Amino acid sequence: MTWAAQQSRHPKDPVSWTSSGGTKFACDVEEALTGADPAGQAWRLRPPVLGKDDLVLRRLATRDVAGIVVFEATGSAFQVGLATLFQSGPQIVLAPYSGSRTDRVSPVGQMFRGRVICTAGAGVLVPWILVTEPDQLRAFGVLGAALVVGIGFALGGPAQVSIIPLLVERRSLGLATTLNSVPMTLGRILGPLVGAVVAVHISPAAAFAIATLSHGTFSALIRLTQWPTMIPPAADADLSFGAAWRYVRTNRMLGALLGVVALAGLAAEPATSLAPALAAEFEHGAARYALVGALSTAFGLGLAGGYGVLGALAARLRWTTMIHLGSSMLGVALLGAGLTTSSAVLLVAMGLLGAGFCVVFTVATSQIQLVCSDAFRGRVMSMWLVAFIGTRPAAAIAQGALTDVGNTQLALFLTALLPLILSFLVTRR
Repeated sequence: MTWAAQQSRHPKDPVSWTSSGGTKFACDVEEALTGADPAGQAWRLRPPVLGKDDLVLRRLATRDVAGIVVFEATGSAFQVGLATLFQSGPQIVLAPYSGSRTDRVSPVGQMFRGRVICTAGAGVLVPWILVTEPDQLRAFGVLGAALVVGIGFALGGPAQVSIIPLLVERRSLGLATTLNSVPMTLGRILGPLVGAVVAVHISPAAAFAIATLSHGTFSALIRLTQWPTMIPPAADADLSFGAAWRYVRTNRMLGALLGVVALAGLAAEPATSLAPALAAEFEHGAARYALVGALSTAFGLGLAGGYGVLGALAARLRWTTMIHLGSSMLGVALLGAGLTTSSAVLLVAMGLLGAGFCVVFTVATSQIQLVCSDAFRGRVMSMWLVAFIGTRPAAAIAQGALTDVGNTQLALFLTALLPLILSFLVTRR
C-alpha cells in the first residue's frame, strides 16, 4: 500500500491526522506516554516485548561485556569493532532469507529458532572464558561467539519486530511500537552497569552465563505462549525479497525512513564501540571498566529522557521536525564528547546522544510500521534490521580504525557530520 493510499484511510486513523503543518506523529507518541490503550491490547505485547533483542541481559553480555573482554585482551579499538561486525554482519547476509521466511511461514517459529542459536552462542563463552587467558586466543573465541549470536538475531529479529502489528489493531500501533522500544531503554540503563559490575567483581564468564539463561528463558516463553492464528499469504503473492525491494523503491517515504534509521544507528555507535577507548583516556584499571558501564548507562538514561522529549514536543511539532531536533541532538552530543576533557561532561554527552537517538529512532520506526503494508512487513522489517544493526559494523570498524591510527576525537568529529547533515536535509524538505 502506498503512502497516498495510507493517507486516504478513516479520519480517525493515526496516520491520516493532518493539520496545516502536515501529518503529525503526536497521537501515537501521546498514547504511548500517557498509558492510553484504546484497543485494550497492550497485554498481547508482553512476550515479544519482554524478549526484545536489546533486553537488559542481551546488552549485558553480547555487546558491552564482549567489548570489555576483547579490549582487555588486545587493547585494540579496531578489534572491538570487529566484535560488532561479527555480531551485526549476519543481518546483511541473512536479511533476504529471514525476511522472506517471516512473510512465508509463522514468525513464531522464526523467533524460536533464532533465540536457540543465540543461547548456544552466549553459552559457549562461559567455559571459554574460564579456560583461556586474557590474550588474543580469548578474543578469537569471543569474536566467534559473537558471529553465532549475530546469526541468531538475524534469523529471529525480523519476525520479532514484524509480529507486533499482528497482535494489535492499527489504532494501537503507535503504542505498540513505542512499547517495543522500551526494553532497549532498560537494557541501555541497567545492562551495561550490571554487566560491568559482574565482569569486574565476579567474572566475564558469569555475565555470559546470565545472558545464556536469558536467551534460554525467552526460547521457552515463545513455546509456552498461546499466539494468535496467523493469516497465510495469498496463493499468488510474490514473497520474494526482490518484490519487497521494488515496493520500497516505489515508496519514497518508506525508503527515506529506512535511511533515517540507518543514520541514527551509525551516529549512536560510538556509545558502544568507542566506550572502552574513551574510558581508557580518563581512567585506569578497574575504574576504566566501571566507566565503560557508566557511559553506556548514561546513554540509556538519555534514551529514557528521549521519551520525555517526545511527550513534551510531539503534540506541537510535525514528525519531520522531531527528526530534525533529534539529529541535531546527536550531532551536538558527538561534538561535545570529542571536545571535553572531563569524564563528567563525557557522561552528559552520552546522555544527550541517547536522547537524540531515542527521538530519531522512535519517530522513524513508528512511521515505518504505519506506512508499510502487511503483505511486505516481514521483508521490510528485515530491511529495517539491516538499516539499524546491519550497517553499524562498518561504522564500528571505521570508528575503531580512526581511533587506532588517530584518536577518539577524530572518530567522534567525523561521525558527528552524519546527523548534522541529516538535520540540514530535513530542514530543506
